[in-house]
Amino acid sequence: KRKMIYGCQYQKRKGLLEKTGNYELTDIKDFLKSVKTKSIFIGDGANLYSADIRSSSKCSSIYQDRVGFPQVKYVFPLVYEKFQRKAYEDPAALIPIYLYPEDCQVKKKAV
Repeated sequence: KRKMIYGCQYQKRKGLLEKTGNYELTDIKDFLKSVKTKSIFIGDGANLYSADIRSSSKCSSIYQDRVGFPQVKYVFPLVYEKFQRKAYEDPAALIPIYLYPEDCQVKKKAV
């Protein structure tokens, strides 16, 4: 384990989550240094690095279950607002986000 996480920071504004930074693959310690306020941590990394997170003084809560994973009731308000404005995304223009093996130390299994 290299203590690397893939994450992003969000802030709740007007009842909705707004992304406040870029997605990043970074060391858990560096990620915690970039957190400015008490925060809620979710996802697999929150469980894996809970000791680091709790000792950082930036932790308000850690959700180790899948309680924070996207559900329609949370995603729908974000999508519906764009839908009403006819702000559609062109599927052909979407750019996938890839994590490369050399970035995250993924080893392929021998067949």
